Amino acid sequence: MEVVIRRFVAVHDIGKAINPMMLEGQVQGGVQMGLGYALSEKLMIDPVTGVVTNALTKKYSMFKAKDMPVIDMAFIEEGEEPGPFGAKSIGEISTVPVGAAVINALNVALGTQIRTLPARPSDIKEAWALRQEAGNE
Repeated sequence: MEVVIRRFVAVHDIGKAINPMMLEGQVQGGVQMGLGYALSEKLMIDPVTGVVTNALTKKYSMFKAKDMPVIDMAFIEEGEEPGPFGAKSIGEISTVPVGAAVINALNVALGTQIRTLPARPSDIKEAWALRQEAGNE
């Protein structure tokens, strides 16, 4: 089972856009991070030794450019008095809602109740099987 995100809509209250091109780049990067959190990236730690077991990049699954969806962006600009020139932060904020949005969409589409990140193919198959079992009772 594979999840493919084709389109993602990101809407953010940014106060005032000082550098619109950099703003768009920050949102694109934040969406990429969030998609990774939602579907593929998981830091594996040995519970006994505390050593990271997937520290090599070849063993760590990240979203690459070819995996990225079309990202539609909209920005609400109303200024923010304490911010520099009325701007607000965007870097971290653009990542925060992505995982929840993707998992929620997945749960709605499949009728599942996945509640952990990342939702890897094996997790999705397990959730689907639980849904099927519950439907047969």
